[in-house]
Amino acid sequence: MNVGERIRLLDTPGVIPPSQWNEFELALVGSKNPNQLRDVEGCAMQLIQFLQERKSDALKKAYGVNAIGKDADDVLEEIAIKKNRVQKGGKADTTTMSKLLWNDWLHGRIKV
Repeated sequence: MNVGERIRLLDTPGVIPPSQWNEFELALVGSKNPNQLRDVEGCAMQLIQFLQERKSDALKKAYGVNAIGKDADDVLEEIAIKKNRVQKGGKADTTTMSKLLWNDWLHGRIKV
């Protein structure tokens, strides 16, 4: 339907082919379950960067971790240790924490 000389209104079923979205974007809008992500840690680090760019205190409110001026991987490790998600030897279990971070995002526990 033409609305104006240069504007056309299209009605679509609301389906956007997944090939046009990257994995992070799909997870961000809840279209992809964190357990289905191929690179859950990489996506979690992108989420941390996304939050740092928009509201740097979101991670501090959710986890008590100051993310200002820190690399995403350091922040992820710090959150994992703070939430007691560690492997044998005290090393941060970043894979498990990445999934928990995404679940917290999807369930609204991290507020922007």
